[in-house]
Amino acid sequence: MTVFKKLRNKARAEGVADHPKVRGTWFNIRIIPDLATGETLNIGVGFVGQDNRLELKLLDRFDAFDCLYRNRLSVENVRLLVQIVRVSMPEGLQNGQTPVIPSPHVMFSSLKFISGDSIHAILDDLYRETVTMAHVAPAKGVVEEKPDSLSNKLAREKVFDAMFQIDSAAMHIVAETSKWSIPVPAEDGHFRVLDMPLRDPRRFGNVISVWSPQRAYVELNTLRAAVDLDLAMRIYPKNNGGLFVLLDVQVF
Repeated sequence: MTVFKKLRNKARAEGVADHPKVRGTWFNIRIIPDLATGETLNIGVGFVGQDNRLELKLLDRFDAFDCLYRNRLSVENVRLLVQIVRVSMPEGLQNGQTPVIPSPHVMFSSLKFISGDSIHAILDDLYRETVTMAHVAPAKGVVEEKPDSLSNKLAREKVFDAMFQIDSAAMHIVAETSKWSIPVPAEDGHFRVLDMPLRDPRRFGNVISVWSPQRAYVELNTLRAAVDLDLAMRIYPKNNGGLFVLLDVQVF
């Protein structure tokens, strides 16, 4: 039975359930890694309850992409798109609206009715049925070398090492983890996790690398950093925020 038929039967069965505990609508979250080809991939599901609150379940493993796509698709691009969705999604949706994400690489399916025992169970079931990339066995022992690019992680290691060599006292601004969980007042104090490796009580900043031959990666990496910085500056308008971009690996 196809995925479509399974979901259609599920909707029919649950639509006539005697006493469903949870009702709402759901949609798939899709990405278009390469706009030239237009290929779409499901990377998650969203559920909107009767209180209009939005709940998500997004792809959290990416090694399967290496197994299926090899050099045809950048795993890092997929990872960046998922992060953009995670940070940009609103907390709620009104009147059958679909979310608006600041990227042409993200799209959503139409809203469909569903009911079940719990939001968690609904999301798990839909995720299992529609996000097929989450269930592909990863390739073992495959390491792709990219000598002509530099990841954010490596760029930060080099930048922070240079900072330490110049002035070790400046290292206090380098956070133990780049993940920064901040409350969003407009969303009833709900927390968003940003990628912000530089932080102190009055300043915050990000260090990213755009040293890559893949234009899509450069655009997505920059967009994600800009989205994170914009949210942080709206939450903490009196603090100083900055984005530092590594352009050329040869400077090292």
